[in-house]
Amino acid sequence: MVQTNTFGGIGGGEANLGYIAEFWLIDVRDVIDLAKPVLTQAGLQFPIGAVALASDAAVTHFRFGAKACTAGSDVVRSEAGIAYSVTITGSMPKPDMHLLGWLLLNARRRWLVIWRDRNGMLWLGGQPDQGLRLDWKQVTADRNALELSLTGLTTKPPIQLTATTLETMFPVGEFDYSFDYSFNS
Repeated sequence: MVQTNTFGGIGGGEANLGYIAEFWLIDVRDVIDLAKPVLTQAGLQFPIGAVALASDAAVTHFRFGAKACTAGSDVVRSEAGIAYSVTITGSMPKPDMHLLGWLLLNARRRWLVIWRDRNGMLWLGGQPDQGLRLDWKQVTADRNALELSLTGLTTKPPIQLTATTLETMFPVGEFDYSFDYSFNS
């Protein structure tokens, strides 16, 4: 029996919005366990509750205005095998000293990054042993902004999460969302 796989196109007249709406940074030292992704007909996905965090873990939330944040990954081939270069970039308008202070305090950490695209899909980038690095630059030109960049080389590409909210992603634990960078200007 011949099996046919069809890829591409958008079914049923669905919209396909671009860009990242928000992301959450999790210090890899706070990750207790990360479930193995499951191969389904929808692709490689992490199950609900895939990320187990320490009870005192801090999750830092960034929200972005329209067309202000992107994510991508490239396949990197070498004699050692295949790896994935993961990059997330976002622009934070009108940066303040609170944000700059947080960046300075957390510059040397490695991060697991969960992002939600404008279609509502959640993705996970980085791994506990291969976290992404956070860099930034201040831009004052036609606008005043802080350009954030998370980059890393991992053995797995960004993988879609099946959860749709943080409550279902992290069913055990309480989170403090009081530290939130929301800039929609």
